[in-house]
Amino acid sequence: MATWKTDPLYRLVFREVDQLWQHLQLDAQHGVPEALRIEEHSSSDWEEAPHSATLKDVWIHDQFGLRLFPGLRRLPHEFGEPRGDTWQFPLVRFSISPDRSQVAFAYEAGADRRHDVEFSVEGTGDLVQLHQEEGSFSGSF
Repeated sequence: MATWKTDPLYRLVFREVDQLWQHLQLDAQHGVPEALRIEEHSSSDWEEAPHSATLKDVWIHDQFGLRLFPGLRRLPHEFGEPRGDTWQFPLVRFSISPDRSQVAFAYEAGADRRHDVEFSVEGTGDLVQLHQEEGSFSGSF
């Protein structure tokens, strides 16, 4: 059974998150965050993803990389202090559709630094790819 570390779809999700992290670290004029909180949401209503109230897992991405933090599921997210127009702890949310054919993303890096994107999933197994309709974290800056 694949886990988030070995599942090709999750690896693509977290590659996008890493691209966002790298961008925010290099964009010092807007302020540099301390860490990203990444939430996976599941939803019976795909139109509401990734803003569903059903929180599955929480990860942190910071200078030490990506780590799963299951205990954070019980704690509401706090954005922390503003650093320029970037929050101290930006939030990334994602949902994978039940049939694994779509991935929805949303991030909030600051009050005016938000973006939503939906990906379609193409391919199977280890050859899966994300195809974006409007752009990705790595392509939206």
